[in-house]
Parts: sequence; structure tokens; C-alpha cells
Amino acid sequence: MMPIGNDIVDLQLAKIECNIFRKGYLEKVLTENEQQMMQKTVDPYLCFWQMWSMKEAVYKILRQKGEERGFYPKKIEVTKLNQKAGQVCYGQQLFFTQTVVNSTYLETIALEERRHFKHVFKLENNTPLDKNQEVPFIINHQTRQAVSKSHHGAFESIVTLLK
Repeated sequence: MMPIGNDIVDLQLAKIECNIFRKGYLEKVLTENEQQMMQKTVDPYLCFWQMWSMKEAVYKILRQKGEERGFYPKKIEVTKLNQKAGQVCYGQQLFFTQTVVNSTYLETIALEERRHFKHVFKLENNTPLDKNQEVPFIINHQTRQAVSKSHHGAFESIVTLLK
């Protein structure tokens, strides 16, 4: 099974629900390097949510690979970032991301290999999913296939890899 991760952020809801600039919050969820990246950008708010979604998308891959559930955002580090693509490290593992941003939401997809982005496929939001230890998958041609589902506020997305 080739793992895939995604995360979607309702930007309007995020602004209401979470004050990312409150004392101590950034230090709790971002590494020093990530905080520096954020400070250097024109829109620190959007930069934060893109980095957060990149970390969440990678976390979903890690869960598919058997990593424990938990809250360890500083162990998942964004190492490269631009408006559409990035790289994330977890230990010695490198992941690649692509992010789509518009005025209402942003969505990031993460993969272990950059070449597989051309095989990303969005499933219908009502697609029935099976789960193994809370990790979703589908059966496609009698083969278990990794999927990633994300929802926040008014937005939902389910992605998989098709070849």
C-alpha cells in the first residue's frame, strides 16, 4: 500500500477558532526553523496554516505506516516551503507536499515520492471507507489501497493514489 496524507483547513473557521499568535503557542507546535520561516513571509498567518497542514498530512502517512497516535508536531518538521510545494522531515524520512490555497481553504497532499503526485485521485466525499486501527483504506480490485480523509469546517476531501 502506498501511503498518502492530506489535510484541509477552513481558513475562515481557523481564524475564529485558533489564535495562533497567543503566548507560547507557536513554540509548542513549530520548530525554531519553522518559526523563522514564518517570520520571513509576507503572510505569517497563511504560512502557519500551510505548515500545519503539511505536518498533518505527513502525520497521516506516518499513521498508515504504523506510527503511534499522538501529538508530536515538532518531530515533523517543514524543511522547504513555497506557495505550492514543500518538503517535510520526520527523523530520517523525507516527504513531499503540494498545497492548493484559495480565499476560503487550503489543502495539502503529502507523499513519500514526488513522482506519485500525478496519480493522486480525489474520491467523492460520500465514498465508504474501511478502517484498520482508525486508519482509512478502500478495497480496489481486491487490493487494500491507502486513502486519506480530511475535513474542517465547511470543507472535506478524500484522496488516494491510482495507477
